[in-house]
Amino acid sequence: MCKALIEMKIPMKNKGKGSERTVTVPCKKCTECASMKIRHWTGRILAELQDGGTPWFCTFTYRGGYDDPKAYWLDYDDIQKSFKILRKAGYKFRYVIVGEYGSERDRAHWHAIIIWEGEPPHAQFSTQGYDWPYWKHGTSFIETPRNMQACASYMLKYLLKDPTARMRYSRRPAIGERYLHRYASDLAKAGLAIFPKKATFTVPDNKNKDNRLFEYYIDRTSDLYARIMDTYLETWASERPNDPLPLNKNVIEYIEDLLQGPVIQNAALDEYLQAKYDAQTPQEPNEFTVHTLGNGFIAIVGRTWTVVEKRRKDQVLWQKGVPKSPSDHRRLSPELRQTLLSEVARAPEYCRKVFELDKPSETTKHPPQNQHHGQL
Repeated sequence: MCKALIEMKIPMKNKGKGSERTVTVPCKKCTECASMKIRHWTGRILAELQDGGTPWFCTFTYRGGYDDPKAYWLDYDDIQKSFKILRKAGYKFRYVIVGEYGSERDRAHWHAIIIWEGEPPHAQFSTQGYDWPYWKHGTSFIETPRNMQACASYMLKYLLKDPTARMRYSRRPAIGERYLHRYASDLAKAGLAIFPKKATFTVPDNKNKDNRLFEYYIDRTSDLYARIMDTYLETWASERPNDPLPLNKNVIEYIEDLLQGPVIQNAALDEYLQAKYDAQTPQEPNEFTVHTLGNGFIAIVGRTWTVVEKRRKDQVLWQKGVPKSPSDHRRLSPELRQTLLSEVARAPEYCRKVFELDKPSETTKHPPQNQHHGQL
């Protein structure tokens, strides 16, 4: 559980002017949040394997010494070029990769879990490295994992050990997303609740020493969480139109967000919410959507504009316009999210230090609330 939970006020357009809802989001910076991230991605990797495939655990190193700058600099372009060669050769695969610097000599290297869809390329399986033809920068170590959960946890823990570690992964679709859609759909068809207490999911036959299924977290502020919720609600509306939803805090909050958002695209869900709960579903597209960015920052994304701001309770501490807007403001593309996070990194120091904001000094001067935002 996050030790520095952040309370945020989210505007609710359909509740009248000035109406807001308080939500609690993790800081995404403490060790507990990092541990939850590792657990989340371990589950995502195991979920991806539910669609079959042959997993490899690989370590890619760089040759040379101090005379070779590449040996001391993580360049993701090297990985992309190697993967491009594999794809041109006809191999299909999904991957999660973590780059880090060695603890003894600071040498750059990559750890990767590659899940091959179909026949994988030829390789030597050994703890002794060799020159794999698809990685031309140094030595490759390739193994077949005996315990996929342990392997994933081992690789992801480098994110805790090394603050400069970098993580990349397949996105279209997201790692584990195909299984998670089936997971949500199956719960709805069976009349079971989704996320009854926490936003977690399970993977078949993945049990702890007490013979209970491991639970893996999903970030409630992520686009993946929204897509899974959409699948659950849409399946329920089409498969069980006469049955009430097994409501819980997570489902209620998501439906509230859905009702204040743009027009509900799924006709069955729109009809179900109106008939079963007398919900006033939006008839016209909303002007904007609020996305959380972590550490108290939010992005308010409209049809033609985007604003990043930092809030503390009901006060806007800082605000910055961004000259970019997605085609669908309900979803943040990875590129736009990265742009917004870059703006967050350039925010004033008093905004980025969340613990100082909890106890502001008398001498700290905050900028006044932007009048334009009050009209959104």
